[in-house]
Amino acid sequence: VKSKTGEIYAKAVQLAPYLKGTLKSSIKMSVNNTDNGTQGRVYTNDPVAHLIELGVKRSVEMPIRKKALKAGADGWFMSHAVIPYRNAKPFMRPAVDAVRPSIESAVKEAIESGSKSTV
Repeated sequence: VKSKTGEIYAKAVQLAPYLKGTLKSSIKMSVNNTDNGTQGRVYTNDPVAHLIELGVKRSVEMPIRKKALKAGADGWFMSHAVIPYRNAKPFMRPAVDAVRPSIESAVKEAIESGSKSTV
């Protein structure tokens, strides 16, 4: 599990679009033992990663209960935000798809070797 999770992590970092490097550096990997077995996870906490992965259609965001949106800079507020159309640049899904065949073969091998040793 750890080696295959590492392969997906490496592929996701390789495929992530590079502008300033913040997306690539935000991709993380964890392997944990749980009650259900060992689980590997490749993830990012970057707030725009899903927008890059899936793309964005053009939209205008308006505040719901406030009079203005905070733009992020000190003292700057906006009445609305225009989000432009952006093509999808997937990096997580292709990483999983690239490693999937080797994961499936490793699982088959583990099952076969486990069933032979118990017989």
